[in-house]
Amino acid sequence: PCSVALANKKKSAVQWQMLKKEMLSKIKREANKMNFWQRTLITVLVFLATAGFFPTYFHVSSVWIACLAAIILGLLNMFVKPLLVILSLPITVMTLGIFYLFINAFMLELTSFLVGNSFEFSSFWSAMMVAIILSIVNLVITNYTTQNSNY
Repeated sequence: PCSVALANKKKSAVQWQMLKKEMLSKIKREANKMNFWQRTLITVLVFLATAGFFPTYFHVSSVWIACLAAIILGLLNMFVKPLLVILSLPITVMTLGIFYLFINAFMLELTSFLVGNSFEFSSFWSAMMVAIILSIVNLVITNYTTQNSNY
């Protein structure tokens, strides 16, 4: 009887660990979905603000186009950007990470190409400027939310 109770206890502990692991995995998936939509909203706001501040360098025709561009950029960042980062790793290391900004600007230009004339940059350097602004805003907001989630 003692060994059976011990075996049942171990079995329930293993089941509990599996259930806990499954629940944590589900929570992380939901957090990643929310994180995608939060970043998309931030990107929309940055697109609109940057287009408002620098209308000669960057054009966004409407809020809906900004939303579409932010979603496309998010999807490109999920699927295309990792490949570009891996392929450009040697030059990124040689430039101490500065080449990563060129990848970000290229992703914005690719987004502009996919969205069309409603979302466009006057030059690659204006895309670089928006990439820098977007990186800084994402860095600040990510640090802010990370600090607040620790409390």
